[in-house]
Amino acid sequence: MQQNILKTGVTGLLSLALLVTAIPFGLNNAFTSSHREAPLISMDPTADQTDLYAYVSSEDEDNVVLVGNYSPLIPEGVGPNFHDPDTGVLYAFHIDNDGDAIEDITYAVRFRRKVKNGNTFLYNTQPVLKISDSNVTYVADVYKIMGKFNGRTSSRDRIATGLKVAPPVIGKKSQPNYENLAAEAISRFEDGGKIFMGQRDDPFFVDLELFNLLNLGGGKDSLAGANVFSIVMEIPKNKLTKSGEPIIGVWGTTSRRAFRTFRNGKRYDRGKWTQISRLGMPLVNEGVVPLAFKDFFNSSHPSNDADTAAYAQVILNSELGGLLNAVLGLEVPQQERQDIFQIFLQGVPDLNRPKNVRPAEMLRLNTSIAPATTPNRMGVLGGDIAGFPNGRRLGDDVTDITVQVVLGVLAKTFGLDFEAPEGYAAIGDGVDANDRSFSKSFPYLASPVR
Repeated sequence: MQQNILKTGVTGLLSLALLVTAIPFGLNNAFTSSHREAPLISMDPTADQTDLYAYVSSEDEDNVVLVGNYSPLIPEGVGPNFHDPDTGVLYAFHIDNDGDAIEDITYAVRFRRKVKNGNTFLYNTQPVLKISDSNVTYVADVYKIMGKFNGRTSSRDRIATGLKVAPPVIGKKSQPNYENLAAEAISRFEDGGKIFMGQRDDPFFVDLELFNLLNLGGGKDSLAGANVFSIVMEIPKNKLTKSGEPIIGVWGTTSRRAFRTFRNGKRYDRGKWTQISRLGMPLVNEGVVPLAFKDFFNSSHPSNDADTAAYAQVILNSELGGLLNAVLGLEVPQQERQDIFQIFLQGVPDLNRPKNVRPAEMLRLNTSIAPATTPNRMGVLGGDIAGFPNGRRLGDDVTDITVQVVLGVLAKTFGLDFEAPEGYAAIGDGVDANDRSFSKSFPYLASPVR
């Protein structure tokens, strides 16, 4: 199958030495993955999921790694109140293992805050050599919900309680060995798997000068130096898949209570859990969903995607393709882009498309495909079927991959009668890797900047 994909429209197109593209019209946040991607969530950073990753672990091929990042653009050392997880947010990973666009398994996380001494303004009153040395600490409860997720968590679903959370980055004087603290925040589940919660370096990489009104990017990672709050889980495949079906769909959500009031300096959250952020495939809400629907998308469920005519139309009719045409003088078709529709809503045939799939936007991962010995940043487009859009690994260059898909690199594979333009392989933002190296061991993300 991968041979067919790679042969389509590739031969002879690598000879162009350099073709740089810039996309104007105010899309400066279009490719910052899900950092501040919609009006409402941009005002609620601790609930803002910036990125979602799902891939087979290279440490243990029997496991799947799930990564959810939140709180975009955390700088180092901002006190006295640092960037902590939010006790009023329900953070969740959803897994659909039969292709019907309804979650079969959900892992949900809630956080609790503990303060030793409330009579000081200090987050820590001594060097923090272990997590308990902090004056302020957080612990987490983890829930596993089988069947459709309705936001409720009950004790019978709780698989872990009081798990340690790595403290926020304060500085080297307060935290002389931060990675010791991070290692202390790795916990294991009784039924298999493990989890880490704490700050890490933001793994997403992109040059945002590309979107500064035709100011050509110089290949600089605009997110270098920024941290995020991460929840990293590694779960055995057999806990996620259904017998005979190795393909899973994954998306993340955050939810808050419907009502919030304040009295005497205290916050009170009431009512049902209400979804306020949703993330599956990268760049969808940013570069595909129009402004009028961005907040709606964050509150919606994948099972409704196929029935939302407006959403289906913005996928089929590519605005980004039109912008690329305008800037580069190309003639890439914008209308009836079944290739984009299928990749984002159904999966690639013979790779990560479930049987009898219901169109819905989510990351789809074929867990039967082993990790690549030498991963290619271009994933499937680079001949590496263990990478994006088959799930998403930390090092996958989703910006360049997405642009090239819009340009039509897979059009022939999906039965469309056009090819990507000459030189498409050189079109990108010039940033091919994260500014910091990833770890080969759990939790895989690079240490936070400090």
